[in-house]
Amino acid sequence: MRLLKRIAEIVSANMTDQDAREEDPGPSLEQAVNDMDASIDAARKAAATALASEKVLAGRIAEHARGAESWGRRAEEAVDQGNDDDARAALTQKKEHLERSAALSDEHAVARDHSRRMRRRLETMLVRRDEARRSVATIETRHCAARARQEVMAPNLDATPFDKFDRMTEKVEMAEAEADAMRELSGATAPPAESPAVQGDHDADVEAELARLKRAAAG
Repeated sequence: MRLLKRIAEIVSANMTDQDAREEDPGPSLEQAVNDMDASIDAARKAAATALASEKVLAGRIAEHARGAESWGRRAEEAVDQGNDDDARAALTQKKEHLERSAALSDEHAVARDHSRRMRRRLETMLVRRDEARRSVATIETRHCAARARQEVMAPNLDATPFDKFDRMTEKVEMAEAEADAMRELSGATAPPAESPAVQGDHDADVEAELARLKRAAAG
């Protein structure tokens, strides 16, 4: 019957809504933690790249510092030898190393700040991920406790989807039976009312008055 089919559709929809409300948060929380791990991996790679850039620039700065120191010694030796041309050439090389070192120092400062921010970000993400992992067990426990309280407070309500369907089917069947009964009662013939003319006992006064009228009409 179409009505029963509609009831089945309603029950199915109610079951879906109820399942959504009572969904176990555990898998969703675990997935969220997994997403955090993926973000942490990306942040770790970015922090490693920033740190590597910082170290490369630091190495180049140190290399130019050593070059400037070396050419400075050569200039001193050339001066001691009275060779101004060699001293001048050595000092020119020293100046170039110092200028390159200064330029790299600015880049290194930027790279160092970026590397520190990336490390702090990674550390923060790790702390939050660890907190989330600890919270998963706590939230799952609270969810189980809440469902247990609901079952204790209403142990007989909607025990199973099958029980719910059976109850609603019984209500439909009862409604159909009542409708059939109403149609049957509406089609029955009512007993005829008793006519006053066939009553066995007649009123004496009425009969007397009737006789008088007859006499008057005949006379």
